Amino acid sequence: MIMIISCSSVQKSSSDWKHIDKETLAKDNWRTKDSAYFADIDGDFDGNGKTDKAYIAISDNNRQIVLIVLLNETEVFILDKLTESDLSIMGIKKTLPGKYTTACGKGYFKCSNGESPEIEISRDSIEFFKNEGASSLFYWSNESRSFNRIWISD
Repeated sequence: MIMIISCSSVQKSSSDWKHIDKETLAKDNWRTKDSAYFADIDGDFDGNGKTDKAYIAISDNNRQIVLIVLLNETEVFILDKLTESDLSIMGIKKTLPGKYTTACGKGYFKCSNGESPEIEISRDSIEFFKNEGASSLFYWSNESRSFNRIWISD
């Protein structure tokens, strides 16, 4: 059994958030290694054969950043919220289906409460990471119709 955090759909519209312009993202040199600046990805996250989108956005008042997933161009999921200052260190990238060693499996901490040292993910998922730091995967659960989160590094 794996300890997961479930992230459910929210009512807030993605229009309350705006994409971050490339000039702002390019200020962080590490982002230039990716054509989308580690802030925007496409994938089939729910496994229905259609392209979904995930991106880091900023609030209208520029005080928060969020990780947003847009499924089927209609369902909005906000998977995490952080302060604006985190923008310079946080990124996303698509991960392909496969077996992944979790943070506890790598020995960062002891596996407990049903956590497993490995997880197998059957569809595209989203790695949300701190540049040169901690990282987690968000992956779709058909059972709960939401995203689950598992830490893969600390």
